[in-house]
Amino acid sequence: MPEEYLNDNLYDWIRDQTGLYDYDLLQMSDVATYMNIAHYHGMELQLPVSEEHNKWAKVSSDQFTYEWLAASEEIWQLAMQKMLRLLHESVDIVFNKGDPLKTEVVRQNLYAENSEYFSGEFPYFWLMLGHQETLFPLTNALGEDRAAKLPFSGAYFFEFFTYGEDDFVSTRLRDDKGKVHEIDIDCDERRTIMGQGIACSADSFQRFIEQRLFLADSVSCYIDYDPVGVTYADPKEYAERLLSEIGIEDDYDFTVLHAAGAAVGALVGSVAAYAACKASAK
Repeated sequence: MPEEYLNDNLYDWIRDQTGLYDYDLLQMSDVATYMNIAHYHGMELQLPVSEEHNKWAKVSSDQFTYEWLAASEEIWQLAMQKMLRLLHESVDIVFNKGDPLKTEVVRQNLYAENSEYFSGEFPYFWLMLGHQETLFPLTNALGEDRAAKLPFSGAYFFEFFTYGEDDFVSTRLRDDKGKVHEIDIDCDERRTIMGQGIACSADSFQRFIEQRLFLADSVSCYIDYDPVGVTYADPKEYAERLLSEIGIEDDYDFTVLHAAGAAVGALVGSVAAYAACKASAK
């Protein structure tokens, strides 16, 4: 990503405060993301961070995520193809009496070793939970506004139900502050049902997912992306080093910090894979 697209004043300030003048742009963007996460969760940094700096940290973090993760549909292949396929398979199982054992993603996820489910059993609902970088491609695939970036974690709830003689799927997002957002998917057959809100017919939901799967399948990063020579940072080591270098106190809630570290670790891996895929796809 060209440096002119980022807020140089923020990164210059971070370099001045930390003395880390050899940081590259990717690492500096991670520092901005950590600042944003700390501010969002009410934590404090040893750095003298003002409200103005927090504002710029959020803007820079958003810019970085948008530029890398929301640039095109290729990231769906890397991060969300299995979630889309799981939703597609679920419609067949719930409404069309499909066999879970004959699926690709459901079978691998439900009936793996030490699973709580016996062969052929199926759960009542799917809860897709993750951090912003993990869920952002799914948000994009569902047609949500890219500018409305998710909170730092959230969960999608897909409910499959029958109303009268027709089958439907409704979608909601619960953010990490407990607020529930109704997701109006742009399927070709949807209704507003009392007690359920906006819902797609099961068939139109499946067609919608099929269209997204087609886009995801149009670029195969398993083929285009050559991982030889690429080394990924260990998320835990990376998070611990970054926490130390930006001066977060040791007595803060490390459950939150480790969750934040996982988000940044996922971002680093996704960005590296995405960049390699984009370069090879050209």
